[in-house]
Amino acid sequence: MFNIIRDVEAPECLSHGIYNDPSVTDALKKIFHGKCYLCEQSRISDPEIEHFIPHEGDAFLKYDWNNLFYSCSRCNSIKSNRHVNLLDCSDPTIDISMEIVHLAPSLTSEDVTIRPSTEDNINEKTLNTIRLLK
Repeated sequence: MFNIIRDVEAPECLSHGIYNDPSVTDALKKIFHGKCYLCEQSRISDPEIEHFIPHEGDAFLKYDWNNLFYSCSRCNSIKSNRHVNLLDCSDPTIDISMEIVHLAPSLTSEDVTIRPSTEDNINEKTLNTIRLLK
């Protein structure tokens, strides 16, 4: 997971109750640097629009530009609506790299390390995000 800046305006279709539109996917792809916000995969053949906070029928959350994230289908399926209260990588007050250590292994036979950056005062959002990323 990495921080992003929402420097692209919300596509017009959102104000008309349409979020699953190429203009939304293209704008999110630009904001998220073409990478899934969870696994950071950049070669996404089937990008999906992920609702950071599950909308569960709430029209505001369903079409809220700040609630839409660029995701691969695998991560979108894993996160689903079961993982909530997570670190928001688009929140300018949160530095993901200061909250979570994410180390790639030097060998393909080793596991990726994902852990809190500190053992002191770990907040619930950090723990929930780590559980999802593992």
